[in-house]
Amino acid sequence: MSDKKKQVLAFDFGGGSGRAILGTLENGKIHMEEVHRFSNDPVIVNGTMYWDTLRHFFEIKQGIVKAKQKGGFDSIGIDTWGVDFGLRTFGRAWRSA
Repeated sequence: MSDKKKQVLAFDFGGGSGRAILGTLENGKIHMEEVHRFSNDPVIVNGTMYWDTLRHFFEIKQGIVKAKQKGGFDSIGIDTWGVDFGLRTFGRAWRSA
């Protein structure tokens, strides 16, 4: 096992909020720090709820900036609340289905 420090930026998009976590593996130990948190509110257009994708993109950029200020990272991962993908149709959020 390498003792080289590795940092990973992970985004977690939940049903009501999201966050960016900077995970560090160094000397065989894992440390995680929340570097950014944000609300994940849908937008309503003509009575239908949609994910606010432009807001998601903005929040991802904010998380990247904050993680870079904490020393940077080697890779990025994104996790979403799986139900939204399972029940989304034409970009609609599951709450409107």
